[in-house]
Amino acid sequence: MNWSKLAQLILGVFLGLAFIAGGLTIAGYFYFSQFSKAPPKPTFPNDDKAAVTPKIAAYEATVSYQNGLFLRPAPSTDAKAITVLDYRQPLRVVDISSDKKWQKVELDIEKDDKTQSLVGWIGVDNIERVESGRSDE
Repeated sequence: MNWSKLAQLILGVFLGLAFIAGGLTIAGYFYFSQFSKAPPKPTFPNDDKAAVTPKIAAYEATVSYQNGLFLRPAPSTDAKAITVLDYRQPLRVVDISSDKKWQKVELDIEKDDKTQSLVGWIGVDNIERVESGRSDE
């Protein structure tokens, strides 16, 4: 028996086993790596938090911003102002936006001897709550 042929046989078997072991290792890595990933978060119909606005108990308030306050038709600075509310203008807060940056208000404005009811949005922290149990004596 020739030593070079024996060496070729041993080297061939060794390289063949190494290729098989490497292929199995790579296949095993890709197969088992899918189990290490977190599964996608399940979604439910009531998960849409933006569509649900928190409800608050309505309360009376006055405008505390001295330069006047924009009343807008939507809770956004991009919404065109309906009117400007004067300092100490009485109003009623009826709702708050989901991001808690806007308050929905109702108020009555007297214009040309007519009372006009308005509903719109104002930025938070621009009003003061009026105590309902307060007596003016």
